Amino acid sequence: MKHIYLVLSLFLTLISYEVSARNSNLITQFNHTGIQKGAISESCYREPCAVAKVLSFENISHTANTSRIKLILLGGERAYESKSVSWNKKPHTLIVNCSLSRPVIEKIGQQPTLIPLGNPSGGVPGTLVGSAELYLKACHNFTGTIEDAVSRFGYQVQE
Repeated sequence: MKHIYLVLSLFLTLISYEVSARNSNLITQFNHTGIQKGAISESCYREPCAVAKVLSFENISHTANTSRIKLILLGGERAYESKSVSWNKKPHTLIVNCSLSRPVIEKIGQQPTLIPLGNPSGGVPGTLVGSAELYLKACHNFTGTIEDAVSRFGYQVQE
């Protein structure tokens, strides 16, 4: 009888561990380590390259499926072959909604922008490539290609 209780206890512990691990993966699916204060993000999809320096990072909220962060960024640009950045005079504030089903970047005072990652009808339009790259850096600490990120994280967002 003792043996049955021991086996049952071990079985329940393993199930509990597996459920806990799954829930932990859901909560930690977003990684903001690459977009903390002082980080610099660049997009060189077209000339000039867009550059953003993080002046402030704030974790607003998170659930198992989303994470909302507030960033204060100082924008700038640089020529493709140059290392010298021409910085803007004023920073701007962004709210980033990290979500596999509804990835959004909202510049304060403007309409939120849905980032169509994994859009089966053509992918991310050129005008949103810089936003998509910033989103992927902010939400996943990812700096590879957008196509690789879509595949790796399972995005299938339609406009």
